[in-house]
Amino acid sequence: MSANGSERPDPAGPGHERKPDVTAMVADLFDNDVVWDADDTDEFLLQVFRDLEASGAQLTAVKDLGGNSLLHMAALWNRRAVMEEIVRRGADVNAKNRNGHTPLDLAAHWGHFELALQLQHYGGKHTCEHERDIAVAQRDLAQQRNAECEAEAQDALRRLTRAKQEREAFRVERDRLVALHSEATRACDAQADQLARTHAAVAELTAEKHALRVRTAQLADALRCEQAARANAVQGWRVAEDVVAGLQRLQEDCREREEEALGMRNAALEERDAARGLARQAQVDQGIARQLQLDAARERDSAVAKLLEAESAVARDRELWSAKVARAELERRNIQVEIDRQTELLRGENAALEKQLGALAAADARQRQAIEDARAALTSVQRQLALDQRELAGARESVGKLEEQVRVLLDERRDEHRAWRQRLEQSLQQALASELRTLLEATVTSWRKLHECQELVYAFDVASLSALFHLPSSDGSAVVATAAAGGGAPTGTPRQGSVTTASAPSLKTVLLPAIQDKSTAGGLKDGSLTPRAPPPAVGTTTTNITLSPSFVTHNYDPPLRFTHDPRVQLRLREAETALLQQQQQSDPQSLRAVADHVTALCRSLAATQAVAQDKMIERKDELLQRFTQHRQDKPKKTTPARFRDCSVRPSM
Repeated sequence: MSANGSERPDPAGPGHERKPDVTAMVADLFDNDVVWDADDTDEFLLQVFRDLEASGAQLTAVKDLGGNSLLHMAALWNRRAVMEEIVRRGADVNAKNRNGHTPLDLAAHWGHFELALQLQHYGGKHTCEHERDIAVAQRDLAQQRNAECEAEAQDALRRLTRAKQEREAFRVERDRLVALHSEATRACDAQADQLARTHAAVAELTAEKHALRVRTAQLADALRCEQAARANAVQGWRVAEDVVAGLQRLQEDCREREEEALGMRNAALEERDAARGLARQAQVDQGIARQLQLDAARERDSAVAKLLEAESAVARDRELWSAKVARAELERRNIQVEIDRQTELLRGENAALEKQLGALAAADARQRQAIEDARAALTSVQRQLALDQRELAGARESVGKLEEQVRVLLDERRDEHRAWRQRLEQSLQQALASELRTLLEATVTSWRKLHECQELVYAFDVASLSALFHLPSSDGSAVVATAAAGGGAPTGTPRQGSVTTASAPSLKTVLLPAIQDKSTAGGLKDGSLTPRAPPPAVGTTTTNITLSPSFVTHNYDPPLRFTHDPRVQLRLREAETALLQQQQQSDPQSLRAVADHVTALCRSLAATQAVAQDKMIERKDELLQRFTQHRQDKPKKTTPARFRDCSVRPSM
């Protein structure tokens, strides 16, 4: 149980028997503020720690009702040696009490700067540093996510650029293949036209053959015509073979170009130029084919002429040429079969090219889909980036709010220091005013006692004074004049044959003047009725008395600067007035003694004020030195010490 009746953790470790006086020692250690507040009790506290450990207590585990450990107490009371001993024994420097304050929070709040720096050296932290670490971690995470999003966006842009380049290459390849296909189609059309012309020529030959059968007389001519037709057929066969060979070469060239296109995508421009060259070559070949067709037409004309010439020989060679015509027909059929086969091959190649175009179109569609997916991913990344930026802005706003709170706490700290300094100055002024009041009351009391002593001396020595100053009067009686400063001086009895004259000394030159009582000083509080020394009367004899320079010239200014208490100022004015009157009327020796006493009083007050000013200057120098040291140590540390930034007054 603690001193307040709450349960405490067992100071003894597991397996140890708790002695009956350990609880009382721990409770007294937490509740004895006198021991913690004293300046020279470090050794006593360390001895108490050793006694508790000898009794089986765990110093790092005990806490009071508010959850404060011994390290909290050492930080609260600024006990550096005790704190080092507790840390050396393994205490947690970041342990929190029930209010959530660490020892560093308490040390910083109560202004124990050196102890707070030492706790920070041992690893102590403020309560708000954990929140700051969380904010920094969140900021770093947001920055990392932002960097990842930017990297993904750059990667997506690179992939999109590469896809666009590949798409452009595919488009160029497609255009090249379309051009080649169109050229091959035109070549096939040309061959089909030539085949149609060949068929027309064969039909003409057949018609001529029937005409020759009818016209037996013209068999020779028909034979020559057949010979010419045979020659033309042979020439057409040769031309067809040349065309087929050209088509095969063109097909092989197309295949080679396709293989080169698949293997050399980076040389697309050179292949385009090669394709243009092939196109020009195909145009040249087409021109050659047309020229051959014209030559064939001319030869046909010449053959017709020769046929007319050979009509006479047709009849003779009819039977011979019948077999030859049959063989030519068979060869023609073979040529037709070969032409059909080549046509089918070209159609198959065309279908293959169309399939390749379909595959390229499918690849293009896939690339477009990939581009759309990349755009969608890029959009999602941009949305995530915007979200991260908003989170980062929120984190920056929270950091700004924390900085504003820190500035407010710093302003409160400055105001608290200013209020503490004002309270210190007020306490010093009150102490000085109290001391000055005490000194003035002692001076006034001494003055009154001296006045009473002089009255008593005068009362006892009145007979000797009467004998010394008696003169005959006009009525024959001796009268002794008596006077007192306050109106209560005793008067002597008249004697025979004694009179008073103007040459007899007055009692006012012997007695000190009486100081006014508090009841008669009511009119002096406002300062308008302050008594002043009256001017010397004309014809009166004054005694030349030399006072202390500090008493006469300064006119009691030093004591007036030390206090603003109206009662003290009133007593000072009374003393000043009485001394000035005594300077004109009283005894020089008594006046000099009183002046010396007042001068010593002023000097003591000036010395007290000087000591107070020296203390304030020393305090100011100490504060400036601490502030300068803090300013110099702050850039040297990664996390500067903030003593009272986030601390609040602990509820003890």
